[in-house]
Amino acid sequence: EDKSANVRKAALKLLMALLHHNPFGPELRTDRFQATLEAESARLQEMLPKTERSDEDGQRALETVDENSAPDEVRVKLEADEGQPTGGNADGEGAVPMDTTNSPPPSPARPAGSATAVEMLRGLVASLEVAVKFAEAMSGALPVLTQLLASSSVTDVQESVSLLVTCVQFQIQGSAAAVRRMLPLVFHREQGVKDAVMDAIDELHLQGSFPLAQAANLVSLTQGSSLGELGSLEEVVKQLMLRDRIPPATIEALWHTAGYAGDMKDGTAEGS
Repeated sequence: EDKSANVRKAALKLLMALLHHNPFGPELRTDRFQATLEAESARLQEMLPKTERSDEDGQRALETVDENSAPDEVRVKLEADEGQPTGGNADGEGAVPMDTTNSPPPSPARPAGSATAVEMLRGLVASLEVAVKFAEAMSGALPVLTQLLASSSVTDVQESVSLLVTCVQFQIQGSAAAVRRMLPLVFHREQGVKDAVMDAIDELHLQGSFPLAQAANLVSLTQGSSLGELGSLEEVVKQLMLRDRIPPATIEALWHTAGYAGDMKDGTAEGS
């Protein structure tokens, strides 16, 4: 959002670098991280002893007690918990002995392996919490990225298209819908912007796929698209065909898919 084109370009480059070098893996789906976080958090709570599960809540409650204004019995309890005598001098003379006849036996110590497992699980939960925040931050940047597609600066548009491609590859939530927003740029007055859009569709939906998969990928772009976006997609496919970047087998698969969809539509109409 900065007024300087160089600052905006540097910010887009930074976001791309963060995605490429993120420590959370090649799939940054927020829902997947959130589901795993909830499952591992529940598992951690089950592994903790009851006393340890309630330790944090108990600690917060004790911190709210003002020893200067608390009743005598509360101060005595606090002193006892800290291992201090409840009366007498510092040497312990005159201290009231504690009655331990009805005290429960001490809980057995957990095995070292169990403690290690708990610490490892705590680290995993902390890592998942950071992963969720990172994925949400990247997803939250998409509205600004979509706005930059309409920038008067060619560099802004090209860098935004490039970053959108990276977001789709890392499965950032909302990135697929943002790609459809860039399709009308195929009618941009600058050839560099047109090329960027066609290169993006080629990289995301054509390269490295078989003809049937390529056809399915192109058809998936029509889902949820407006009439303007559908017209833009038609122009993108046309330009890619003119540049021999869509093989004949893919065109045949597209016609087959369109024919199958038409037959299904006619059958539904007759059945109704």
